[in-house]
Amino acid sequence: MSKKVDIAWNGPDLGDKWTKQNDPNYRLTILGGVVLKLEYFDVSIYPPSLLSFTSTKQKETAIVFFKYSFKHKDTDKIQEATKKVDGVSSEVYAYCLENVGQANRDLFISTWNIQRDRKYKSMTGVPFRAAASSEKLMTKVTEAGMTPRKFADKVKKDYSNFFREIKGDTPLTLKQAIEYSKELDCDPVELLFEDLRTDVWGTVDMYNSNPIGNDTFDPGQIIPQASIDSVIVPRNIYTPNLKAIKIKTEGSYLHNHFVFYKKSDADDQAFNGRLVIAGRNDPDFAEYGYETKSYWFGIYDIQKGGKQLILNADPFAEKKEMVKGPFDFIAPVIATIHPSSLRRDYNYYQMNKQAIEYFKLAEAQRQITQTKLRQSEIELQKLKDTMNKYMINENLKIIKDNEKSYLKLFENVNADVKKRA
Repeated sequence: MSKKVDIAWNGPDLGDKWTKQNDPNYRLTILGGVVLKLEYFDVSIYPPSLLSFTSTKQKETAIVFFKYSFKHKDTDKIQEATKKVDGVSSEVYAYCLENVGQANRDLFISTWNIQRDRKYKSMTGVPFRAAASSEKLMTKVTEAGMTPRKFADKVKKDYSNFFREIKGDTPLTLKQAIEYSKELDCDPVELLFEDLRTDVWGTVDMYNSNPIGNDTFDPGQIIPQASIDSVIVPRNIYTPNLKAIKIKTEGSYLHNHFVFYKKSDADDQAFNGRLVIAGRNDPDFAEYGYETKSYWFGIYDIQKGGKQLILNADPFAEKKEMVKGPFDFIAPVIATIHPSSLRRDYNYYQMNKQAIEYFKLAEAQRQITQTKLRQSEIELQKLKDTMNKYMINENLKIIKDNEKSYLKLFENVNADVKKRA
């Protein structure tokens, strides 16, 4: 399926110039067929312009930069080349999805969705946004392992009409989304709405202390992130005030889990024994140059006399009591979710890839074990055959020896009888 995108390259022998190469095989025409290694890509999405009347500017556009490294064909030195893909966002997305390669496809999908979410949330602040249905449809069809034409044949739809939906020229209706979702094994909402996301503003280590700058973050204390990430939020727990942190504790069963929480108007007593995010203020720390406000993740425990504690949520942690109250902020945890449970999240695909690799390894080990078992059975059968031959020979020897003994005894008896006669 042809894409109306502009492709330009910048690399060795071009200086600072960009060369238009709608034939994407720049590496064949200029670099001499060298192998390119994708180092990273950068996605920028631009909403439609309200001040332009051109057909292109009335649509959402996107620019994607792909940075490659390679060995120069003459000098054998490591050099870099950059490919720029520019055009209407649906066309750019479809082109990149087909050309980014299987190993990087899922990361590209995740990066694209994050950039789109940040762009529109900063502009509108509305989390429930209608999806770019062409991109969602293309993603789902690709994830299902089909080409657009093959999927159109499967749902018995005229390809030209389906092509217009893939391009974004024809909006996807609710009825059509429901029909497609049956074949794609997904919720129709996933085709019609963008994913709900929230920022991940900090991380927490349940086992270790982490010195950062002038501060030392103790086990259970939340470490603010310099760069804010985002994570998909399941729709059944989403609220506009939901926030998230991430647990980073290797060796813990909670490692890599996302913690979703929100402030509640309920009395703090109601959270006793539950997972919470707790905050406290220590004004005395200001004179030492430390941050006065600190936040903690753990189990909220109210003891006799009203003493407040945050206990470690990991039962195998050495430090059980992490921090004492009083706390001026208590927010209950709504859910702790591993990224493999968040569909279309990059870690989900990584987990699947690891599972596939593990299956291949387990299958190879199983075949090796079966081969060794067959060899052992053959060796055992050989040993049994040898033992049987040995036993037969031993029995024959015993029989022969007995025959000799009987013959000798018979001869002695005969000699004795003759003597008496």
